[in-house]
Amino acid sequence: MQHCSYIYGTEIVNQILSLEIPNIFIEECHRLAGEWCLLLKMRASTPTDISNFIDTLWKIQGIKETSTTLVLSTILENGMRK
Repeated sequence: MQHCSYIYGTEIVNQILSLEIPNIFIEECHRLAGEWCLLLKMRASTPTDISNFIDTLWKIQGIKETSTTLVLSTILENGMRK
C-alpha cells in the first residue's frame, strides 16, 4: 500500500486487523515512513495460505500494491541469538 493518508490508512488498517482467515496470524502491524505505508508481520501454515491472505488484501479498497518477503531463517529474535 503506497502513499496513504492517515485517515484512509487507519480505515485500511482496521479492515486488515479485523480479517479472520484460517491459518493466518498477524503478529505485528507497523505504520512506515517512506515508499510503503504499512508493514505486516504474519505467520501462515503454507504458501497457499499466504497466497489466500494476499488475495484477501487485494479485495480491500485502497490497497493498490503489495510486496511479500519470506523469512528463511532467524538469526536474532527478541534480543536472543538463535
